[in-house]
Amino acid sequence: MNKQSTDAEFLTILSKCHMEPEDISSRDVSDRVYHILEEKCYGKRVAMWGVGDIRYRDDILPSKFMDRYAYMFQKAVCIVDINKAYEKMELRGLPIIIPESLPDYDPEIILITSFYKRREIREMCVGMFPGIPCLDVYEELERQGIDMSINIFFENFGYMNLYDAKHEYEFCTDFEQKGACLKSLIRKYAYIRDIPSMMKFIREYISNKFSGYRQMEQLEEELEDFLETLKGKVKSNTRDVLMLFLDAFRGDDWYDAETGKFNVLGKLSRESACFVNMNATAPCTYESMYSVVTGKLPMDGDAYEKIQYRVEDFRLVDELYHNGYGIKCYFPNEYTLLENREPVVYRRSVYLAEKLWWILCEMADGDGAYLHFLYSMELHYPFVCGYHTGSPRLKPEPDRGETPHEAAGKAEQQHRDCLAYVDLLLGFFLQFINGKVLKVLFSDHSVKLYDGAGMKPFYMYYADISSSVHNVCMISGEGISPQVIRKLTSMKDFNDIVLSAYRERKVRIPNSKVIQYQYYPVLNRSLREQAKEIVSADRYIDGINCYRNDKFLVVYLPEGEEVYRIDGDKAKICDIEEAAEFLAEIGNSDRKPHAQPDKQEKINEKNIHFRFGKREKLS
Repeated sequence: MNKQSTDAEFLTILSKCHMEPEDISSRDVSDRVYHILEEKCYGKRVAMWGVGDIRYRDDILPSKFMDRYAYMFQKAVCIVDINKAYEKMELRGLPIIIPESLPDYDPEIILITSFYKRREIREMCVGMFPGIPCLDVYEELERQGIDMSINIFFENFGYMNLYDAKHEYEFCTDFEQKGACLKSLIRKYAYIRDIPSMMKFIREYISNKFSGYRQMEQLEEELEDFLETLKGKVKSNTRDVLMLFLDAFRGDDWYDAETGKFNVLGKLSRESACFVNMNATAPCTYESMYSVVTGKLPMDGDAYEKIQYRVEDFRLVDELYHNGYGIKCYFPNEYTLLENREPVVYRRSVYLAEKLWWILCEMADGDGAYLHFLYSMELHYPFVCGYHTGSPRLKPEPDRGETPHEAAGKAEQQHRDCLAYVDLLLGFFLQFINGKVLKVLFSDHSVKLYDGAGMKPFYMYYADISSSVHNVCMISGEGISPQVIRKLTSMKDFNDIVLSAYRERKVRIPNSKVIQYQYYPVLNRSLREQAKEIVSADRYIDGINCYRNDKFLVVYLPEGEEVYRIDGDKAKICDIEEAAEFLAEIGNSDRKPHAQPDKQEKINEKNIHFRFGKREKLS
C-alpha cells in the first residue's frame, strides 16, 4: 500500500460528493506585490538590498522574491549587503556586493528585500545613492491601505481567509446563498485537513437542511466509517515516537498552579508526566532551542553560529536514528531545525491540522519505525489559527480610536481562540494514537501577550517569569507514570529527561536546585537606538544572565545585579541581604552576561523573527 493511500482515499470520498478541497492560500497581498514590482521593476536593472543569512539560501528574503516573482527580475544585476564576508559570493546567479561597489553595476532601481531593517536600508540608500530610486514594497502597500506588520511571505494568511469565509457564512441572510457559503467553508477546512472542524460544519449543514443535505448525510456517514478504519490502523502502530513542539505555549496557559488543574490538553496531561515548573533557557526560539538540542546554555556557545543542526548534534534524535528510526519533520517553510538531508525528511506545511493529518497517514501507511517531529506556530505571535470568534489581527497596537484596554481584550481573546483551536486539533488527533506510543509535547519559551502600558521590548520582561521562560513539557507512553512534577526544571536537561523515558520507560527528574536563563545582547541597530528612547531600557540591551531557585531570582547585568523574591511566577525586587544564602550558593565567579561582539552581524532576518517575537515597535 502506497504511503499516500490514506489521504488519497479521503480525497476520493470528498470527490464523490463534489466536495473537493478549496484552496485558502492568500492571493491578495501577493497579487498587489506583483503589480507593484511589475510597475517599478520589470525590465529594469534591479539591485536588491539585504541578504540575511547566506547559509540558508532558499529561506532568505531575496531568494523568496526571486522565486515568487522571477518574471520581474530578468534584468536584476546584483544583491547588496553590508556584510563584507558575503562579498564575491553569489545568490541565484547574482553577485553579492558591498554598498561601495554598487555604482559599478549601474542599477536603475534598488529593491529593499529586508523586512526588519528596511528603514535603515532606505536611509543608507538615500544617503549614499540619492540619484537611484529606492523601492520598499511595504511602504507601497501602506499607501494602498494595507498595514503590513509581518513580511509579505508570511505563510499564515490562509487562516485569515478562512476567518473571512466563516464570517461570510455567519452573516449571510439569504438561505440558498448561506448554504453555498457553508459548503465552501467545509471545502476550505478540508484543504488544511482540519477534520474536526470540517465534520462540525457538515453536521451544521445537515441540521439546517441546506440544498443537497441528503448528499451531505452520505458524506458524513462515509467519512465516519473511513475515520474509524483509520483509527484501527493507527492504533496498531505502537513503535513510532511523537515529538510535538508548540512554539511559545505558555506554562500558565497550560496548568493552573492555584487550582491544580490543566486548562488545555487535559486528557493528555492527566496521562502524562507533566513538568509544571519547567523553564526555558532563553525567551526566544533560536536561543532556547540551542539548549534543547545541545544541552548547553545559549551563551556557553553561540546560539546563532548554527541554527540548523545535524542529527548527531541532537542526542535524543541521534539515539533514535541509530536504533533504526527514520526521522520525519513537519515544519513550515520558514523554519528548519534539523538539516534537510538524509536521514531527515521534511513535510512542509504551515497548518497544524494538516501536519497532524500527515502524521496519521504516515503511521497508518508507513513501514518501519519513525520519529515524527512536528512544529506549530499557532500559539506564537501573531496568534492566528483556524477558528476565531472575532476578526484576527496581525499587530498588537491599538487601531485608530481604540483604547489600549480594548486592544488588550482583543489580543487576549485572539490568543484564547488559538488555545482552544490547538486543544481541539490535538484532542482529535490523540484519539487515534495508541497509549503505548511515546509522546513528548513541549514548548520553547513563554511570551507577553499584550502590554497596554507601552509594549515594552521583550528584554524588559526578564523578571516576569510567566511571560518569558515558563514553558510546557510533558511525556506519556507505555510505562510512564502520570504525575505532576512541581520541581524546578530546565529545558537544558531535555535530552536526559526524554532519553530516560525512551530507554527505561521511566522519567528521571534532574536534581538541580538552581537553574539559569539568559538574554542575548540586542544586536539589531534600530532596536538599540529605540532602547535609548525608553526609560532604563538601555541597561538591558547588552545581555542578561539570570539565576533562580524556588525563592529568589538574581539578575546579572553588565553594570551590576538585581535581586528578586519569587512568589509563584511573580518576582518582586528585594534587598540583596535577603538572598545572601542563594548568592553564596551561586558562587563568586563572574556572572555578568558575555557574548562576543564580533557576532553582531549574525543576527539576520530570520533570527530577529524568532528572537523578538515581533513584539517591538520598530521605528
